[in-house]
Amino acid sequence: MFILTMLLLGCNIEQKNADTDEAKIDTDGDGVFSDVDCDDSNPDANDTTNDNDCDGISTTDDCDDNDADSTTIATDADCDSVLTADDCDDSDENSTTIATDADCDGTITEE
Repeated sequence: MFILTMLLLGCNIEQKNADTDEAKIDTDGDGVFSDVDCDDSNPDANDTTNDNDCDGISTTDDCDDNDADSTTIATDADCDSVLTADDCDDSDENSTTIATDADCDGTITEE
């Protein structure tokens, strides 16, 4: 029994896909198969169901989960790519930025 247990622990988890008869592999043993695992060598990495662009930010917190370079809702509430600290109104994606409208009155500041 001990030898059987050691053999099982040393192997990747593998399951056959009923539709294609292909083997599904889970190298890191986190229960997410490699075809949808962002990093199948890291059990803490997200899967593509919860992080489509595999940038480490979950879909619910990511402004654009198809773009790994996009901002997050925590740093850019209106997801307009202007960070909250630089945005005149971070609840309005069409608002001006502090760099272009210093007093945030909606009128572009003359240079």
